[in-house]
Amino acid sequence: MSENLVDSRPVPGTAIAALAVGVLSIAAIPVMVAATLPLGVVALVLGLMSRHTLRRDPTLRGSRISLAGFLLGLSGMILGGAVPLGLIFLWRLFGSGD
Repeated sequence: MSENLVDSRPVPGTAIAALAVGVLSIAAIPVMVAATLPLGVVALVLGLMSRHTLRRDPTLRGSRISLAGFLLGLSGMILGGAVPLGLIFLWRLFGSGD
């Protein structure tokens, strides 16, 4: 009755790194918008690298972790680009009263 329900297969480091950098790309939006694009690109690349590694080696796990890192990096890039564009739009709309 004492079955081991924990999956003991290792997770590639690139999957964990993709998730961490993806979270950083989202967290950097209110602090430093300029950092979201490079962090997002790094998360995308790491996510793709880990997906490739996971496809080649069936003894590894972590496909959801790498997918989450990829999607967070993509979201960080999109939101990081939308914030400055939104601010420029608002500045043009309400800013200068010329």
